[in-house]
Amino acid sequence: MNNNFSINKDNGRYLPGLDESESGKFSISSNKQDHINFKVRNTAVRGEEHLLKNQLSDDVKTFSKTSNHTLNYEKRSDYASTIHSVTFAGLFLFSFFLYFRPYEWIPAFSGFDSLTFIIGLLTLLSFFAIQLNAEWRLWGRETEVWLVLGILLYAIISIPIAKDPGLAWNTLNDTFIKVVLVFICLAAVITTKTRLDALILLSVSIGAKLGYDAFTMFQAGEFNVEGYRVKVDLGGMFGNPNDLAIHFVIFSPIAIARALAARSFISRLLWLAAAFFMVAGILVTQSRGGFLGLLASSGVLIWKFGKQHRAKALIGGLVALLFVLLLMPGNYGLRMASIFIPSLDPVGSASERRETLERSLIVTLRNPQGIGIGNSRLVGVRDHETHNAYTQVSSELGWLSFIFYALFLYLPLRRLKRIANTYYLEKSAERWPYYYAIGITAGIVGYLVSSFFASVAYQWYIYYPIAYAIGLERIVNQSGQTQDKFNYI
Repeated sequence: MNNNFSINKDNGRYLPGLDESESGKFSISSNKQDHINFKVRNTAVRGEEHLLKNQLSDDVKTFSKTSNHTLNYEKRSDYASTIHSVTFAGLFLFSFFLYFRPYEWIPAFSGFDSLTFIIGLLTLLSFFAIQLNAEWRLWGRETEVWLVLGILLYAIISIPIAKDPGLAWNTLNDTFIKVVLVFICLAAVITTKTRLDALILLSVSIGAKLGYDAFTMFQAGEFNVEGYRVKVDLGGMFGNPNDLAIHFVIFSPIAIARALAARSFISRLLWLAAAFFMVAGILVTQSRGGFLGLLASSGVLIWKFGKQHRAKALIGGLVALLFVLLLMPGNYGLRMASIFIPSLDPVGSASERRETLERSLIVTLRNPQGIGIGNSRLVGVRDHETHNAYTQVSSELGWLSFIFYALFLYLPLRRLKRIANTYYLEKSAERWPYYYAIGITAGIVGYLVSSFFASVAYQWYIYYPIAYAIGLERIVNQSGQTQDKFNYI
């Protein structure tokens, strides 16, 4: 078999040591014995024949080796994507039990409270076995995966120097190590739009259910937190109304984006209804961080989707916000104002959180290596955590881990921006990646704001949408629409 190709000045490559006028057209032929016959068609460069022959021979060998390696890796990746269907099924089932916790409200499941752990363990074993066999590596090459692994590694090796090693180990073992392992799986197995849609549906469905429950409790006058706030009767990651509001903040804009991408009227109506109940949930929980996160995510949606009429869109958004505030109870405005004027808070939690934040900043400056994961409560005001995800990482895991965490939050936004720019002018039927990218961007931005008021850096909330961002880029890359890949270290 003979393979011929030519190199000339028109393809951007010039021969070393020659003027542009001296560059001729060269042909290289290779047979099964890898013998390279070099022919110079331009007589002006015959004196350079030996040098150019050796150089181009090396180039051909390098090109061949690189191409074969790339093709082999792509084949292994495609193979892994196919056989990871089992892993995805396990992840979907695990996420269902993580979100809905059926053993808390369905009597038939009351004795299966450890089922989530068992499903997660089997899923992880399946994933790593398949991944190692198919791609010869335990996890993907995405930068976010390496960053979160770096944070996890430092959390482990810093346990001996923590103020309370036992507390550090319990914090690591209770949630964070599980979060990281599941995130690695999610980042690898979201390879099709069907899988992405299934996980988004699951995340939005639990948000809609809890938002509806919170809204009906508010209408019935069931204020079970501080006498004027609503807390739904579901434990786990949704046991705290402030943390619950963060889930609403992340997935309400994703539900809106999903509605815009839907093709049927009924589907759009259902997605918008889900978004409505999640926004209502943010309001009735009266979470200050959730309210600011809602403003931030809404601003992103208005700015991106209203590109051609941004002034009108912003005015409409402000009018809608004022209308919502008028419908809320009288103390709602005072609680939101207490963000900036702590004396307006009837229970004094705003001033306490500010004092806790200042303490965590001091701890960060004095301990660049960190005081150990989960140990911030030992130095906090009245044994409280930092109530700030950023200082939670910086004070407990040190400056380097904080840099990793900041990059972990930033890089998905860069991915999503590139996708949105690529698909902005596509036809409506092919524009769904644009809506998805904007919705996930708004959700992450909402988390960036809301997490300033909650210690949620080691919790599940942000890791799912970041995995969605990685999966979305992989899906559009496979479609051939985007070429500038920057998702590898």
